[in-house]
Amino acid sequence: MSSTLKSGPSSPRPWASLLPSPNSIGLARVDLLNASLRVGRAKDNDTVISHPSIGFYHCVIQKSVQLDGSPLAVVHDKSPFGTYVNYSRVEPFGYQRMANGDTLSFSSSPDAPLTYTFITIDEPFRGSGGFGARYILGQQIGEGGFSSVFQALDRQSGAKRAVKVLHCSTTSAHRQTSLSDALREVQIMQNIFHPQVLKFYAAFHDRQTVRIVSELCPFGNLLSLIFTLGTLDEASARVVTLQVVLALECLHTLGVVHRDLKSENILLSSIDPLHIKVADYGLASFLRPGYTLQGSCGTPGYIAPEVRFGTKGYDSKADCWSLGVTLFEMLSGSLPGIQGSPFATNWAALPDQLSDAGLDFLRRLLETDPRIRMRTRDSLRHLWLLSLIYFPLDRAFPFR
Repeated sequence: MSSTLKSGPSSPRPWASLLPSPNSIGLARVDLLNASLRVGRAKDNDTVISHPSIGFYHCVIQKSVQLDGSPLAVVHDKSPFGTYVNYSRVEPFGYQRMANGDTLSFSSSPDAPLTYTFITIDEPFRGSGGFGARYILGQQIGEGGFSSVFQALDRQSGAKRAVKVLHCSTTSAHRQTSLSDALREVQIMQNIFHPQVLKFYAAFHDRQTVRIVSELCPFGNLLSLIFTLGTLDEASARVVTLQVVLALECLHTLGVVHRDLKSENILLSSIDPLHIKVADYGLASFLRPGYTLQGSCGTPGYIAPEVRFGTKGYDSKADCWSLGVTLFEMLSGSLPGIQGSPFATNWAALPDQLSDAGLDFLRRLLETDPRIRMRTRDSLRHLWLLSLIYFPLDRAFPFR
């Protein structure tokens, strides 16, 4: 498979570009210089793609404008093989609008090798300073207590990213976080490099907003997976748990306590195999050796007893309790607390077929006394995880 671009009468600079996806081997970047671009297998097309699933005259991309004057593309399908925008098929021989960050492909599969991302060069910068010069802000994909998360497009590489937008004030206020807290989150993410920790790319801030650019995990979060499946089988839960433990061990070794570990903050970077990324460091804090953290924070249902009620402070073992809650949630589909006694565990909700090793592992995490609760380093030596350490993580897949 290969693609070529013919030259012709051109304007001084392209009004848009088609950037090939990383798995589209053989496709080249296409700069749209004229008002229309004809794509197909025949040699007289503007862009020639030599592939059997491409029609001789497959589609035409035409320049248009939006109401605000910014460029817009219209895709005109001309082939029975099918043209797709955001993996939805354009009506045969019909028209479909295509805006910044949209995907143009010739298959409905996101893994198809014939995939471009469409970006308009003249689109007005959204964001402050350097952010708008490097990234195109797309649709909102999530929202938290103090932030919103958007999809974004890297103008240079065409890669899709996630952008967490924090609205800041000089002092903490409703629906806002303090600038110092936001910059602490950036500092923590900048210093963590681990396969199971959400990858940090860049940060931009002005007086009121901090934008944190990170990798995009396209498969949602663990909470959504549990909601979809009801529960995870023990093998899949063990695969997820090991990866979370490895991420937490990295954090704790670097003197960082997450303080808001929960299924919603465990993102899915892959489903088959099942790979996760621990995300959201908005409440994370540095912990100096020999010291403890103060102040109750986190999400009800996941908070450790010593965080909510303790007077002597707490350390990284608070994350281990939250891990235990999350594991219980994966296995049972519910949180372990009993109404009226949030730190008493409803062990009867666990599946009867749970192994003795799995139950013991869970009991050691959901130990209300932090002095005897299992640390992440100890959990890596536990029989329940030990066997997985010597085998690939992709052995379990919840949809099989």
